[in-house]
Amino acid sequence: MKKFYKICALVLVVFFLAIGLNIYHDIHTTSQTMSHFNKPNQFSNQTKRKTIVFKKFTKIKLDTYLPDIQVIPGKKYQVTIIGNYGADISKIKTSIKDNQLTIFDKPEPHYNNGNYHVEIRVPKSHSLLEISGSCYACTLLLKNLIIPRINIKVDDSDAILKNTIVKKLNLILSDGEFKVSNSTLSSAKLALSDSDCKITDSQCKITATLNDGDALIKNSKITGNSSFNLNDGDFIMNKAPKISYDLTADSEDTIKFDNTYHTSHLVKRLNGTPLLKVVSADGDIAIN
Repeated sequence: MKKFYKICALVLVVFFLAIGLNIYHDIHTTSQTMSHFNKPNQFSNQTKRKTIVFKKFTKIKLDTYLPDIQVIPGKKYQVTIIGNYGADISKIKTSIKDNQLTIFDKPEPHYNNGNYHVEIRVPKSHSLLEISGSCYACTLLLKNLIIPRINIKVDDSDAILKNTIVKKLNLILSDGEFKVSNSTLSSAKLALSDSDCKITDSQCKITATLNDGDALIKNSKITGNSSFNLNDGDFIMNKAPKISYDLTADSEDTIKFDNTYHTSHLVKRLNGTPLLKVVSADGDIAIN
C-alpha cells in the first residue's frame, strides 16, 4: 500500500513539474514577444540633416514627390534637407542653372519609409521672382515673402500662404486645402479639386473653380472683380466687405445674405466697388 502511495506521489511531482516548465516557457516566450513589439522604432531618433549654401538664385522650380516644402526668409541662399524614420535624404537633389534652383527627387516607389522636409531660405522677403513646378504628397508653405509670380501644382496635400504678397498666382490643387492668412493676392487663378479654399485676414482678387470643396472667407477684402464657381460645395463669407454681389445657387439650396434668406439668385450693386460673383451648383451661399 505504501508503495502505491509513493508511486502516486511521484506521478504528481512529475505532473506539477511539467506544468511548471510549460508555464515558464509561455511566460518567457510572451516576455520575448512583448519585448520585441515594445522596442522603440530604430529610426525614431535618427534625424539626418544636410544644408547646401548657394551664391544666389531668384527662381525656384519644384519637381518633388514626398518632402514637405517650406520657403522662408533667412540669412543666406540655402537649402536644408531633413529626414527621419529611415529617410534617405540623398534621394532629394538640388541644382542651379540660370539663377533657378531646382528641387527634385525620385517617385514614391523608390523611397524608404521616412519623413522628408526641405527648407529653402533666401536673404530677403523679396529675393525671389518666381516659384513654379509641382509637388506631390507634400505640404507647401510660403511665409513672409513678396513674390511676383507663382505657378504651381500641388497634389494630395496643402498649399499654405502666411504673411505673403503674390502679384500673380496660378494654382492647381487636388485632394488638399488652400490656406491663406494675412496675405495679399493681387491676381489669383485657382483650380481646386476635392479641396477647400480658406482665406483669412487677407486681400485678394480671385478667379476660382472648385470641383468638390467649400470656400471659406473671413475678414478679408476683395480688391477687384472676383468669382467663385463651385460644383459641389458651400460658399461662406464672414465679416463680408461692402462691395457688389451676384449670387446664384440651385433652387434646392439657400442664399443667406446679411442674415436674410433669398431665392436662388440675388444681385446687390454698390457703385464704385468690385463685383464678387458666386455660383454654387450644389451647395449653400452664406454672406454676413
